Amino acid sequence: MTHRPAVVVGVDGSEQAFTAAAWALDTAARHHMPLDVVHSWSIPLPPVGLGPAPVGLSDDRIRDAAQAVLDDVVSRLQATAPDVTINGSLYPGTPAAALLEAAEKATLVVVGSSGLDRMTEFILGSVTQQIVTHSPCPVAVVPAGEATEPGLETGRVVVGIDGSELSVDATRLAFEEASMRHAGLTLLHVWNAPEYDTAGIVMPDTLMLEEAHTDELRAMAETVAGLGEKYPDVQVEQRLRQGRPAKVLADASRGAALVVVGSRGHGGFKSMLLGSTSRSLLHHAQCPVLVVRPGTADS
Repeated sequence: MTHRPAVVVGVDGSEQAFTAAAWALDTAARHHMPLDVVHSWSIPLPPVGLGPAPVGLSDDRIRDAAQAVLDDVVSRLQATAPDVTINGSLYPGTPAAALLEAAEKATLVVVGSSGLDRMTEFILGSVTQQIVTHSPCPVAVVPAGEATEPGLETGRVVVGIDGSELSVDATRLAFEEASMRHAGLTLLHVWNAPEYDTAGIVMPDTLMLEEAHTDELRAMAETVAGLGEKYPDVQVEQRLRQGRPAKVLADASRGAALVVVGSRGHGGFKSMLLGSTSRSLLHHAQCPVLVVRPGTADS
């Protein structure tokens, strides 16, 4: 995460967005990068109906109100980290368009999983989903609250791997984040055994399960090859779990510092959907989730 110059975070005036901004500030400080706080403004469309059009706020008043929100967030953040360069950027247009434009010059984009209201919030399923799907750099999604009960991976960085080239990218970023945070790293590989027969439970053959287990361990070893030597300060644990990937990763997020996951998604105009595992994880994670899509990480 070195070829782009800044961490970008979207804000909308809500406390949840400020929580995401504070997390982004901490990440920017750890990477010795500036933070670019992004807010947007636009003229709301009046409802369609009969009669004269309602009189609304002027462009200047809407823009000035948005600038005041942005200035307040920047001021609050700067007070907590005077040594970090924090810039405020106000964009005309939609929040998604603003963040995607800012992402072109970013190392990382950070958004909250919920926000102020249904018209302007950075909510999962609208703005957040668009950013994760189309951002040219990795995206971190910060949840509204923290886990109430610590889990096995408390304080650690967790990365979901599957042996693919994309999971190699995710693992590399996870090593970097763990090193930056002085945290342990858990490599979590989730696999599914053959499904049981609904007519009358059929257990999978024991030998077949042993072979699958061996293959999964081999895939994990290939994924991390060379990274342990590059990051000798990172204490690594490998865990192989059987089950649904999204649920296993969500369980692992309880108390974790960060979960890193790859997502192929579907770009362009064909679909706005993420991969099913990543999308489900973003809904249920109890810690920030860093999503890496093809071509968004450093080479």
